[in-house]
Amino acid sequence: MRLNTEGIRVMHAVMVRNDEMVSAAGGFQSGGTVDISLAIRHFDLAGIGLLLRDRDLSQAERGFHGLADADLRLTGTTSNPVIAFSGTTAGVSYHQTMFGKITAAVDYRDSLATVDVSIHTQPTDSTPTFRIAGTVPVNLTLGSGGGRFPDKPQHIDIVSHGFNIGILGPFLPDFENLAGILTCNVT
Repeated sequence: MRLNTEGIRVMHAVMVRNDEMVSAAGGFQSGGTVDISLAIRHFDLAGIGLLLRDRDLSQAERGFHGLADADLRLTGTTSNPVIAFSGTTAGVSYHQTMFGKITAAVDYRDSLATVDVSIHTQPTDSTPTFRIAGTVPVNLTLGSGGGRFPDKPQHIDIVSHGFNIGILGPFLPDFENLAGILTCNVT
């Protein structure tokens, strides 16, 4: 790591546990320039319970299972960030319910996030069981005095062909015993 009047920079950091790996490089310059890369490989999703400090998710057969890979790239400046995220999972299950493969891509530039998330219950399915895609205006500048969600149109498509919504339980804490099959085409 380098820390001086020009900013802070991590030359290359790698953390490894068994087959899991997290690597990071980049930093912040004093003028507000950002250049950070983060890569995650073979992350065991059973660890989500520990990260979220959720005892229920940390119990065997109660939490998530499967492996995840992800890449995050943050460039630009603190007042005009550019973000690129991509991630994939394999063999995802939650509470012993199999959800299969999840792919996600999020790109952010000029206060607009472009999102594309797909879930394939069966790896051989050519059509996702669930997909949400579109654009969302959002202000992700650091130290922004303005609102995070500007009053601009959102364009989101949600398509589902028999998706089991139980996997969303940990992410929607206001709902208890979330269960059911979702079929929809919302634009």
